[in-house]
Amino acid sequence: MDNISAVAAEPNAWVDVNLAALKSNASLLLGKLAATYPAPELIAVVKADGYGHGAVEAATSFRSAGVGRFSVTSLDEASALVAGGIDPAQTPVLVFAPVVTKAQAWHLCDLGLEATVCDANHVRLLAAAASQMGRTLRVHLKVDTGMARLGETPKHALGVARLIEASQGVALAGTYTHFATAADADLAGTRAQLDRLMDLYDSMQREGISPGLRHAANSAAALRLPESRLDAVRLGTVLYGQLPSKFVPQVEGLDSQTWSARARVVFVRDLPAGASIGYGAEETLRKRTRVASLAVGFADGFGMTPSSLLQGRRGLGILLRHLLGNDRPFVLLQGQRVPVLGRIAMQIIVVDVSECPNPVQSGDIAEIPMRRLAASSRLPRLYHE
Repeated sequence: MDNISAVAAEPNAWVDVNLAALKSNASLLLGKLAATYPAPELIAVVKADGYGHGAVEAATSFRSAGVGRFSVTSLDEASALVAGGIDPAQTPVLVFAPVVTKAQAWHLCDLGLEATVCDANHVRLLAAAASQMGRTLRVHLKVDTGMARLGETPKHALGVARLIEASQGVALAGTYTHFATAADADLAGTRAQLDRLMDLYDSMQREGISPGLRHAANSAAALRLPESRLDAVRLGTVLYGQLPSKFVPQVEGLDSQTWSARARVVFVRDLPAGASIGYGAEETLRKRTRVASLAVGFADGFGMTPSSLLQGRRGLGILLRHLLGNDRPFVLLQGQRVPVLGRIAMQIIVVDVSECPNPVQSGDIAEIPMRRLAASSRLPRLYHE
C-alpha cells in the first residue's frame, strides 16, 4: 500500500497549485475594496473547478483570507463545494445557471444555496419547492442589460421582482447583471449596461421593493470602473492572478504564480540526422539531436486552443503567428524554451534538448505552458502553501 501511495504522489504529469498565492491575492483584493466607501463585498467565483485550481481548495483558501461569499455556474458545482466543507449557511453560495426541474429545485433548497431567477417560471418553480419543504429560498434576479445570455429584460424585470415579493417560499436576496465588454478598450457599452441596471433599481425603490444585494462588476469592471462596484463585486480571473485583458490596469502585489502544469522527462536519447519524429513523420531532423520524451499531450490539454480564441481579433493574431511559424509549441526546461518536435500526441511529446545548459535526464521536470481551463481534470492537482 505504501508503494501505491508513493506512485500516486509522484505522477509523471500534474498541476502545482499554490494555495498561499490564492490566499494572498484574496487578501490583497479585499484590502483594495476596503478603500472604497462603502466597501463592497467580495463574491469569489470558483466555477469551472476554481478555474482549474480545484474549487474546494480555492474556496477554502479564499475563505481563510476573509471572503464571505462564493458563486458557481451549476448546481453540481455548488454541491461539490458543500460536500467539500463549504457551509452555505455561513458563506452563501450563489448558483448562476437557473435550475429548471423539480428535482433540481428540491436539491438546491435542501442544500440552502442561493438561486438565480431569470423569469417568472423560475420563480414559481423555486417557490413551490421551497414552500413544500417549509423553507424560504434566497433568490437573485438576473437582469439582461446587454449580454443577451441570461436574465430578464429591464422592461420586464420589475414584474418578476413583484412576483418574488408576492410569493411564499422565496425572498429577493439580490439583483444583478453581467457585463459583456468590461475587458475591452471602450467602456461605453459597460457604462450603458450599468445605467440600465441603475434605472431598474430606481424603479424598484419607488415601488418599495428592495433589490437586495446589488452586484454587477466582474474582475475587469471592478478594477476599471469604480462606480460599478455597488454592494458586491464578483471576482474570478483576478483572484487567480490573471488580468482579463491588456486594458485592465496592473494590480501591484498580485501573485500570478498560482498554477503551473508540469511533466517529467521519461526517456532521453540521441537521434541521427534524417530521423523522423512522431505520428505522420511530420518532422525530419537535419542534424544529430538530443531528444527527450515527456508524459504529457493533447489529452491533458497541452497544445489545445479553445475555439473561442480562434474567433475575432484574437483568432486573426493566432492565424498570423501560425503562418509566420512563430507558434511552435514548447516547454520550459532548465529555465529555457525547449521546442516540441513533430506532432503533439495524446499523452507523449518529444522535445529537442540539445541546447540545454546541463545534460537532461529521465526524471527531470519541465513546466508545460497550458491554458488553465484547457487542462484536463485527470491531471492530479498537487497543493502546497
